[in-house]
Amino acid sequence: MPLESKNPDPFQAFKWSDFQTWAGDKATAKGMKYQDEGRIEEIKRTQEGGLLARVQGTKTYFTEVSLENGKLSSTCTCPVEHDCKHGVAAVLEYLELVEIGEEIPVVAEGGTLLIMARQGSALKVGETRNSYQVCRTELKEYLERMEKSELIDLLMNLSKKDSLLSKQLWDMLNLPSEDTEGR
Repeated sequence: MPLESKNPDPFQAFKWSDFQTWAGDKATAKGMKYQDEGRIEEIKRTQEGGLLARVQGTKTYFTEVSLENGKLSSTCTCPVEHDCKHGVAAVLEYLELVEIGEEIPVVAEGGTLLIMARQGSALKVGETRNSYQVCRTELKEYLERMEKSELIDLLMNLSKKDSLLSKQLWDMLNLPSEDTEGR
């Protein structure tokens, strides 16, 4: 994929072997299949020049792909957590959209896609509101549109990565189920 534009897009310089080196043969092949099947439900650029995507796999997953020193890297809310088929599918979808001349929007700081993609990687509890100025109404509306199974998966993934949330969920599970207000 040669670079020919005035503002070269570093993603367009990658060859198939770069994808295989990054994610492995199996994830690359599966990512290509996911992209062919139209499983990328939303894709945007980050302000840093990376990609964010919502990908429908077994569940809905959120992935962020970046370039670090000319090498692909990704994080994902899937069980693999990084350099997976969802990231590969996102890059392939991006390249196809660019090829047909479609402009990929840049995600706004605090945008839902950004929050969902980063929820499992670098953020700590409470940092979301302060660092990314989350619009709570937008996030609430987004969560209300999610299927129950997607919400359960989201909470399970978050609780694996956040011991405070995990403890809160366990405490809720272990609380007596009786109505204690009337006592």
